[in-house]
Amino acid sequence: LINSPSLYVRGQGGWWIWDLQMKKNIFKIFLIALILATAFLFELLLNPVTKGNKYYILQKWEEAERAYLTAQRYRPDSYIINYNLGNIYFKKGDYDKAISYFQKAVEGEKGFFEGYYNLGTAYVKKGLLNEAIYYYEKARGLRPDDEDLGVNIRYLQSVKDREEEKVKVENTKTALQPNYTSEGKQMDSDEGVAIVTGEGM
Repeated sequence: LINSPSLYVRGQGGWWIWDLQMKKNIFKIFLIALILATAFLFELLLNPVTKGNKYYILQKWEEAERAYLTAQRYRPDSYIINYNLGNIYFKKGDYDKAISYFQKAVEGEKGFFEGYYNLGTAYVKKGLLNEAIYYYEKARGLRPDDEDLGVNIRYLQSVKDREEEKVKVENTKTALQPNYTSEGKQMDSDEGVAIVTGEGM
C-alpha cells in the first residue's frame, strides 16, 4: 500500500498543499506586521499632535503651536487639540487666545475638568475674578473633592470681597465730598487730602 502510486501522490500532494498554505500564512503575517509597523512610524513621526506633544514637553512653544495648528486643520472640533493650543498660548502669556481655545475645548467636551480649571486660571491672569470664579465653580462641579480648587475659589472670593469693600469705601468718600473749587483741590496737608464740606468757603 505504501508503494501505491495513488497514495504516494496524495501524500506528496497533501504535503505540497500544506507547504504552500504555510507559505501564504507566513506572508500574510509578515504583511500585517509591515502595515502595523508603518502605521506606528507614521503616527510617531508624522502625526502633528504627537509632534506637538514632543515640542510641548521640550518647552518649544512655537514648534508645538505650529504642530497643533496643523492638527487642528484636520480635526477642528477636537477638544484635546484645542486644549493643547490653549496651554501653548497660556504659556506664551496670550491669555485671550488661551481663553478662546479653552472655551472651544469645554464646548467640545462638557465634562472636561482641566478645560474649566484652565479657563478659570486664564481669567485670574487677566484679573477678571468673576469669570475665574465662575469657571472654577464649573470645575468644582466635576470634582467636588479637589482641595486645591476649593482653596483657589475661597482665595479669589476673599480678594473679590476685599475689592468690593474697597470700592464701597471709595464711593462713600466720594459721596461725602462735594465738587471741589480750584482752591479746595489744592488744600492738601501733610496727613493727606483735606475734605472740603463747602461750608464756610
